[in-house]
Amino acid sequence: MDPLDRKLRRQRGYRRQVLPGPPPLPEWLDLSAPDAVHEAVRLLRSRPTRHKTRGVALVPDGPAEVAGYGLSVLARLVCADRRIRRRFAGRTWWLAAGPGARDKPGTAVRRHRRNVGLAGAPVPYTDGEWSSTEDRILDMYRRLLVVVDGVPAGADNVSRLLVGRRAQSTLVTMPDRSTLSGWVRVVPADAAAVERSVRASLRTRTDLLPTGGAERLAELGIFAEAAEIPLPLVETVWRATAGMSPAETAALCRRLAELSLIRPTPDRVAPPAWPPDVGYGFGWLTVDPVVRAIGRLDLGEQRLAEANAGLVTALAGRLPRAEALAGGAPDRAWWRLDGTEEYLWRHLVGHLLDAGTLTEAGLLAGDLRWVGERLLREGPVGPIADLTEVAQRTARRPVPVEARTGDTAPGVGSLRHGLTKIAPLLDPTDPPEAVRDVLLYHLQHHPGWGDQAEAVQAGLGRPVLVKRSAGDALVGALAGSSGAWDVDLSADGGLLAVAGGQAVAYWLHLADLRWRSSHFGRQEVARRVRLSPDGSWLAVWTSDGLVSAGPEDPPSATYVHVVDTATGEPRFRLSGRYRHQILSLAVGADSTWLFTSAEDGDRAWDAATGRLLPTLPASGTRPPPDRTRTTSPDGRWRATVHDNELRLHDLVQDRPGPMLRLAPDRYGRLSGTVWLPDSGLLAYGPPGVFLCEIRC
Repeated sequence: MDPLDRKLRRQRGYRRQVLPGPPPLPEWLDLSAPDAVHEAVRLLRSRPTRHKTRGVALVPDGPAEVAGYGLSVLARLVCADRRIRRRFAGRTWWLAAGPGARDKPGTAVRRHRRNVGLAGAPVPYTDGEWSSTEDRILDMYRRLLVVVDGVPAGADNVSRLLVGRRAQSTLVTMPDRSTLSGWVRVVPADAAAVERSVRASLRTRTDLLPTGGAERLAELGIFAEAAEIPLPLVETVWRATAGMSPAETAALCRRLAELSLIRPTPDRVAPPAWPPDVGYGFGWLTVDPVVRAIGRLDLGEQRLAEANAGLVTALAGRLPRAEALAGGAPDRAWWRLDGTEEYLWRHLVGHLLDAGTLTEAGLLAGDLRWVGERLLREGPVGPIADLTEVAQRTARRPVPVEARTGDTAPGVGSLRHGLTKIAPLLDPTDPPEAVRDVLLYHLQHHPGWGDQAEAVQAGLGRPVLVKRSAGDALVGALAGSSGAWDVDLSADGGLLAVAGGQAVAYWLHLADLRWRSSHFGRQEVARRVRLSPDGSWLAVWTSDGLVSAGPEDPPSATYVHVVDTATGEPRFRLSGRYRHQILSLAVGADSTWLFTSAEDGDRAWDAATGRLLPTLPASGTRPPPDRTRTTSPDGRWRATVHDNELRLHDLVQDRPGPMLRLAPDRYGRLSGTVWLPDSGLLAYGPPGVFLCEIRC
């Protein structure tokens, strides 16, 4: 059973699922709920009329420019209302959209992270499109409130973040109502007045800080929203901007926590790589979104870039220079960060962009060494989010041509498209490190990633499965194959036959790559193929393609076609209908006869004329091969297929070998493998024909 289905069944009634709600309102905030809050609460509690879900949008009530955090405060007041807390019983999900939700890729990243959080388990990445998995996730909640905060102006994908169940609601904050769906109720609010009140309340606390404390608090705005920030990073920033010592940093952090300007996280244990505790009393902190927004406004673009540059420069000093990989490479080997630095793994690209180093950020996000590490930690959404952020910044602030070096940021759009296309294949694997092999295999022939994939594979120092070169003659011969239900290899290894899953079967002479095919009835589907031991003829089992072939719904007709491989001409055809269906076939060991098993009995046929033989010949049949578990010609490797995965086992050293995932589950499963005489490995199934080889 799927883990998500088990989770759904365990949570029958949905009363045990508690979600992290909105950020709690700070103690220093002295603000009563305005009328817009009460109106939003009323609409969220009302019974839906025409539509099956409730949607409410908080927007500014006038043309005046607002910073945005006023609407965020109003949304938090709505969530804190006693009536909302009683109705949704803690099932509130806060989603910070931010500027990245402006286009479809950025929205897809946020939608995927929302689904992962609601499911409590990894889910396939779908590039923002509808999926049955998302339906099952939302069905886990009888009542749910999703708050989408900070949707940027002009965003045309807002509807992709909304929920659509009858007892579920969405609250959106955005400065522009023009892109909202018609069923979302708009509540205008005086956001400018709220922002003035928030600033005044914050000033009563910052006035109690020591000299320079307000500036240091504003510098905490460089960190990501709602993220848990490690104290060593705070110390690094303040050392770079104000020359503060660890003791001074500890004293200021304690004072900020006393004034409720930051939220400490004392229950997390610092990793051994961190410096000794100098009296913080806690190891991580979180900055309130309102404090962060005001701090970024007070810093301004120039000081924001300087603070980020100080952090990035200090981090770069701890890492070696990066070796060039198939062209350009970032200045530092950022993928060698300590594995415990969760914050940096997720937000480093954003800090590089805020520091003004767009080229470094683009080269890092497009480096497969970084992509592989991000993939292990967060799945495909991690590297896709990095590439999306770089692409969005590049579109808003292009880099002059003369300032670019190597493979710079403007190429990330193509890289992101290539990575997004194979994202369904990059779900967690067993062992986890095998997902790197899946990534490199599928990017091997990509125009943007291909050279890097080849270079990384060559430097792994262990056996890997690689694609045959695009210029390989056999690859070219098989290029027209869209799928294969069955494959057979002649006894001498010189002839390869494929049942294409449609009304066609084809065979290939491996010596000179001569290609022949045979077409059958328009409504037939070729599902099995068997070659005679001497390769002079082949037998293809087909069924009526109008209905599915299965035990509950058998086909209305089945056929066996015998074809001469030298000329491509059909020799004869056997048919079975209704109670005389042909169930299986086999070829004689001496290549002179054909065996069929039908519902009304077993029969033997002359392979040259199709004449029914009175008795079964004594030579016996060629044993049917088990294609799901095959051994290489040299006896070193055993290949097995299960679902959409191909796994190798090293028989010499008796240990697991390379592993690949060749097709998403929803597109089909692999049927088997065939070892070719030149040590190539062919995996096949309805998703396609895949030709690879082992590189040691």
